[in-house]
Amino acid sequence: MTTILFEERVVFDFLKGANEGSAQRVNFIVQRMQGLDQSRKIEVKHAILEKYPDFVFLGEEENSTEMVTSGLLVTQARYQEKQLELDRIMNVEIPENSKEIGAALSLGDLRENSEFKAAKEKQGILNTTMMRLTEEISRAVIVTQSMVDATKVSFGTEVVLKNNLNGKEDIYRIFGPWESNPAENTISYLAPFGAKLLNHTPGERFTFEINETKYDYTVVSISGLLV
Repeated sequence: MTTILFEERVVFDFLKGANEGSAQRVNFIVQRMQGLDQSRKIEVKHAILEKYPDFVFLGEEENSTEMVTSGLLVTQARYQEKQLELDRIMNVEIPENSKEIGAALSLGDLRENSEFKAAKEKQGILNTTMMRLTEEISRAVIVTQSMVDATKVSFGTEVVLKNNLNGKEDIYRIFGPWESNPAENTISYLAPFGAKLLNHTPGERFTFEINETKYDYTVVSISGLLV
């Protein structure tokens, strides 16, 4: 993994398009990579500072707790799926792509080499996906059944809401971005709508507005979903 991240400059390509939050988490990962040469760690910090001159590095010494709070809540099943996806990209798709690039290079004149251009575009997509998955997996917090708090709307719960605007009942399942499927009313707790539902309790009435759309709900019931 170190070879891919540094010798092929993947981590630096990723940082070029990263926002400050993503850069913070990439640095957090790199600084804790065992066996990584200190010069590489310094190089990453320099790359971040080139883009964000006033950047403050968190996750070190007394500030380490600030990184913990940025954890991504996930289910065990989705965590395993993402690990398998990352493994496939790193150990199957990227090596295959490298062979494709090598084969395209052997064809000569790169200016008219569509195979080379396609392979390089694919390389960029694979590298970006690998970095994103590495970052997300590094801050994933697996939520088990015993951790679900069904006394309030929270990750791993199903909530039945009375829509006070039309008298109907709406049912939502609250998970994270990895599990989210709005078409089936499975909502991410990080999405604007999901965030507005969090922490409300049975019998509670609450209102909010998103993008000029008004909502008026009363919590009918809450149940835990994880088994």
